[in-house]
Amino acid sequence: MFEVVSIDKFEVVYIEDKFEVVSIDNKFEVFSMDDKFEVVTIDDKIIWLLIIITTTIACCCVYVDLSELYYNQRIQTTVEDSVHPLFMVAFPSIGLCLPYRIDWQRLQNEAVKEFLPSNATAETIQTFYAFFEILGFLKFSDLGRLKSLFTRNSNVNLTLIDNLNIIDVMKYLTFSCNDAFTGDCLWRNKRYNCCDLFTLERTELGYCYTFNSLVNPRDKARAEKSSFYPYHNSKAGEGTGLMARMVIDETRISPNFTQVLGVHIMIKKSEQWHADAKYANHNTYTKVAISTQITETTDRIKIIKPDDESSSNKHMKIPGLRYWMGNCRVRCHQECVLKYCKCNLDLFFPISEAGMFELQI
Repeated sequence: MFEVVSIDKFEVVYIEDKFEVVSIDNKFEVFSMDDKFEVVTIDDKIIWLLIIITTTIACCCVYVDLSELYYNQRIQTTVEDSVHPLFMVAFPSIGLCLPYRIDWQRLQNEAVKEFLPSNATAETIQTFYAFFEILGFLKFSDLGRLKSLFTRNSNVNLTLIDNLNIIDVMKYLTFSCNDAFTGDCLWRNKRYNCCDLFTLERTELGYCYTFNSLVNPRDKARAEKSSFYPYHNSKAGEGTGLMARMVIDETRISPNFTQVLGVHIMIKKSEQWHADAKYANHNTYTKVAISTQITETTDRIKIIKPDDESSSNKHMKIPGLRYWMGNCRVRCHQECVLKYCKCNLDLFFPISEAGMFELQI
């Protein structure tokens, strides 16, 4: 039952009904709304004080345990040895890629006679020119350039060159080592023929010339014969590493190539398929400094075994190469292209029956 009484423009609500709070032992009345209040005894105060103290101690203990667990599981970097012999660390693999990676003059002349039949139609030849002209500077991160071949206004019919092996044509059109480099290369202050140090290799930029690599068959065979390959370097400083000079002949570049001339410089591990590249502009003398770092993990780090068939990462290993993040990313790119484009770009990715993905349509 409620009664409203007006007092100086304020309304106070009186509740006449009483309510009770039930305890474990018996019922006791805390207070009633008819101006009856029980006095809190000293025993009640002691009980509530003990409850507060116990709760505070429990919260502090939980906080200390969680803090210790958090700090023990954090990844910490420790410099174990600042004077580790530099010679023990293998020199990285260096990749050099021309901006336009095929010989335009060879595409216009010899390539047609080499790969197309003598009775090829004008449409077939035009399609051949248009397709490989784009592949000359195509890279994985810029696949959108292929869009012009599939528009309604395109004058090409790609079905006319279905029987061509893209890898064979690109190898034929790629600048030879003697055409790509000029003069001798310097390695550890010694002169070498650049073609003895560099090998043509496929990356996500297309065909590039790589140094100190273990990806291509030629360098793998070299590593089996020599215990000093991949190369190491015991010195540090300017002039103690690798020096090479590349040639960009603008007369052998497609007139439709409008990008800034330069050279892609890729620094990666010897058993790594691809790494992000830097760009050095044309007519410049570019110096690249490399600092060594060895990263090791403790036994607490979980090890993912790529050969485990039950693992979701079993497809992320490139056959014949080490299993690490750089190569896993390449396999991820390859699987993404297969999933969304329904094709496998052999120009950029590894070719292996053991590592092929299954296409599900």
